[in-house]
Amino acid sequence: PMPDVSRAPLAVIGLSGSALRYAEIERDAAVDRSAGRVPGRLLRLGTCDFEVDIEQGVLADGAPYAIQGIGEALREVFKDTAAQALVVVAHPPHTTSFFTPVPVGLDAAARDEQLRQEAALLADVSSEEPVRVRAVPLRLDTLAGAPHRWHHVTHVSEPIHARLSLLARALGVDRYDLSDSPRAAAAIVRATTAV
Repeated sequence: PMPDVSRAPLAVIGLSGSALRYAEIERDAAVDRSAGRVPGRLLRLGTCDFEVDIEQGVLADGAPYAIQGIGEALREVFKDTAAQALVVVAHPPHTTSFFTPVPVGLDAAARDEQLRQEAALLADVSSEEPVRVRAVPLRLDTLAGAPHRWHHVTHVSEPIHARLSLLARALGVDRYDLSDSPRAAAAIVRATTAV
């Protein structure tokens, strides 16, 4: 049988200057937040310090030494992990991130195209270049009399996508997810606060 991806542990890294902060979190599929439970269990937590600015190396100039060094560190600190995805937390200066409402009745292809066009406009990406976005649906709202769902959208440039894909492969997972640090912090607060 296929493993349950929704319950597979997450490998999470945060890049901050020369520090790589990492955690592995076992997710809990059935969470009773009213009881004040945290949705998951921390499996590992730590920091690796480098002699160079790895944050710039991965999220800005793409220095090969940063990718190689981080890949080696990921293999070491996540040895024997069951994680099936890598979550990378980035600070806002390294991402183009915005909130936008999308009409509820819009089909998935039209919604994705609208989000890509908005990201391309805000990130100043040429219409000939591919535009990768990560969109998280949020709350429902009524705008101009019609239901809309707000989305938090993060643009991922092609060079950053290539580097993050290399890091995911170094960890032995098929995919990565990118989250900006304020959004990640808010998710942790929501997850650890009883409703």
